[in-house]
Amino acid sequence: VTDSTGAKVHIPAEPKRIVFLNASNLEIFASIGGKAVGRPTSTSYPNDIKESIKDIPEVGMIHAPNLEKIMSLKPDLVVGTNVPFHVMLRKPLEMAGVPLYLNMINSYEDVLKSIDDFGCFASREKEAAVKRAQIEKEYAALTQDVQKGRGPKVLIIFGSPDSFNMSTKKSFGGDLAERLGAVNIADKAENVKDSSYIPLSMEFVAKENPDIVMLITMGGSKEILEKLRANMRDNAIWHDVNAVKNNRVYQLPPSLFTVNPGTHTIDAMKIMKEYMYGEAK
Repeated sequence: VTDSTGAKVHIPAEPKRIVFLNASNLEIFASIGGKAVGRPTSTSYPNDIKESIKDIPEVGMIHAPNLEKIMSLKPDLVVGTNVPFHVMLRKPLEMAGVPLYLNMINSYEDVLKSIDDFGCFASREKEAAVKRAQIEKEYAALTQDVQKGRGPKVLIIFGSPDSFNMSTKKSFGGDLAERLGAVNIADKAENVKDSSYIPLSMEFVAKENPDIVMLITMGGSKEILEKLRANMRDNAIWHDVNAVKNNRVYQLPPSLFTVNPGTHTIDAMKIMKEYMYGEAK
């Protein structure tokens, strides 16, 4: 198979001992009844899979996977995402005869593809088909009254301890906003190219004047959120932005937006649609 990095990965036809390195991939796998032997240390798991994964050994945080612990679980497949800390594991895992499959989930379509792929990995194609059909049905109902590019102008800010960035349509949140008809001002920036996030520019924000601002903070950090809100209070440029003047600045739930929501994508879209239009049909 070919993973999200373009690498050709030879995996067992029916892998029996799969170790996951990030929560989003494991959430999709577990939602269709897949059984893993290793999981990342994370507080971002949705309630509906917590019970089924609680006894699975942990192999470290997403940015600090423990190779020794991973190998002690005798995996026949390791699934991660395209971050340096996972890419670096490819060579040592290959030397041990263990394939590494890196799966990025940056869009609604990626969620559907991941459901199909993990259904094959877990030999649960029927369960995967049912899950995919359910999501597609809900998606169709949610977007039936949406006109592409005819919705409000939005700015999605992702805040981390180091910086504030604007989410483009290449990010998961930006992809959902576009599917809901939003005009994402970040996509108009000169330095977008293929970037998922670009640095927040107040001059650019003032020029584009978004109707709605949606905030995502890493791990739901209250400190980062307060820093963002303080900036809006103290920086005069913000005071003339329509979203601020009309009190349409919203915090997106960290559980659905800091980490990719996977099979809970429709829940994320409903919240975003309600903020954009005042209702989620």
